[in-house]
Amino acid sequence: MIQTSVQLKEDGNSPQVIKVFDKKKPVVTCNVGACEPAVISAQLGVCVGHISLTATASDSCTPVDWLNYEYKIDAFNNGTIDFTVGSLTRRQYAGGEKPAVRNNPYADDNSNPFDASGVYPLGIHKITWYVEDGCGNVGQCETLFEIKDCKAPTPYCLTGIITCQCLHPDV
Repeated sequence: MIQTSVQLKEDGNSPQVIKVFDKKKPVVTCNVGACEPAVISAQLGVCVGHISLTATASDSCTPVDWLNYEYKIDAFNNGTIDFTVGSLTRRQYAGGEKPAVRNNPYADDNSNPFDASGVYPLGIHKITWYVEDGCGNVGQCETLFEIKDCKAPTPYCLTGIITCQCLHPDV
């Protein structure tokens, strides 16, 4: 793609045209946090868990705060895109703008296309981030993330109830 900039020379009379030919896609990195204990959601009536999901990107031609981010989530990794948030730059987000599409009910902030962290239902899900530079090149990263019950069972001892796990049937 070509990014064109027109600037006036110092004498102010003749324009100077600068064209940048950039065919390199932005480099996008998916970041998935550690498992947090799952809990029963009173609202949903199912077991859910919080997870940190973020993306970072860099580009040789476009400043990082001008890269457009968008993510799509395939809940339960069944081949269907269920949620989309984006497209927006970090500069636009910092200025209070919201993306046109922001339908992720599980996200902590469904207006943030660089951070999909939130409380998701148990299961394996897929997230794909798309990042576009100023020349129209799109880089992406895709990763599976799993929400599972990561808390070990808590044993309780009840007074008066005794069991024996015997190794020999005669004992």
